[in-house]
Amino acid sequence: MKEDEIIRLVASRLYGEGENPLYPGDDSFVVDLKEGRYVITCDQYIEGVHFGGDYFTYQEMAVRAVYATVSDICAMGAKPQFYMLCLGLPPNVDMDVVEQIAEGLYRAQEALNIKCIAGDTTSSKSVNLSVFCFGISEGRVLQRSRVNVNDDIYISGEIGLSYVGLELLKGGLNRKSAEAERWGRAIERHITPLPRVELGLSLAERGIANACIDTSDSLSICLNHLSASSGVGIEIDRDTLPISSELIRFSEMKDFDILEVALYAGEDYELLFTTSNSKSEEIDNLSRKLGIRLTRVGRAFEGEGVYLIGMGERLKIEAKGFSHFGR
Repeated sequence: MKEDEIIRLVASRLYGEGENPLYPGDDSFVVDLKEGRYVITCDQYIEGVHFGGDYFTYQEMAVRAVYATVSDICAMGAKPQFYMLCLGLPPNVDMDVVEQIAEGLYRAQEALNIKCIAGDTTSSKSVNLSVFCFGISEGRVLQRSRVNVNDDIYISGEIGLSYVGLELLKGGLNRKSAEAERWGRAIERHITPLPRVELGLSLAERGIANACIDTSDSLSICLNHLSASSGVGIEIDRDTLPISSELIRFSEMKDFDILEVALYAGEDYELLFTTSNSKSEEIDNLSRKLGIRLTRVGRAFEGEGVYLIGMGERLKIEAKGFSHFGR
């Protein structure tokens, strides 16, 4: 059974018709307040599934768990405020492991200016972190269901950094070596992908973006989410995709298809957003202010499906990438 099917099955039992906040929808849930709205999300991170113990320290696991969860808050244009943590640990866990996790949580808190307000612990076969994050939105909330026909599609940063970092680490790269320094950006993007807090806030508060999603899943999955949730088609120009120089260099070493990785690998934790084409100057100004590359990669059209345009071809992009429950 696919992950989406499991979510749909559980949600159908829990919610009546028209009141289902889980599917189809966003990775965060919105609560109305007098001063604004809370945006709430959760994620689970399990050693051996989300984290490779061979090349992640427990401190880095904790940092990444918080960062990755906060990324969903950023994608909705909200400001992260606080989080709760449920921590599963083996019964015979070393105190050093707990200290590393605590240090990682502290470092993530300091970087993002948020606090842990509550949590729980339990015994488990391996280290397990479930993070519940709360953000606040005082204006518009960015949702993946609000893409308009003729919107431009933008992505922040560069594509493929996390994939390169992962493959290098899986290949046994010594992180203290000179070679690791040469691939520093890729390794950092995979290990500790700092979420785009200021970008998400700016896109919402300035009314620049109509819809947004983070690229924790593959680009193909995220584009298909935007398309299906909004009831529009999307065309992507292959020549405009901001492929990282590291991915190009790595492909020359390993001889693989760059485009396949760009479309179907994930975990870059960038923001994929849409905007009316009248906002291009504002986006250029925002890019310069924040020092973040923002690239127009396509447009939305009246129709359905996601297509790749280039080299005289128009190819349909299926939603493919990693799934916890297989294909």
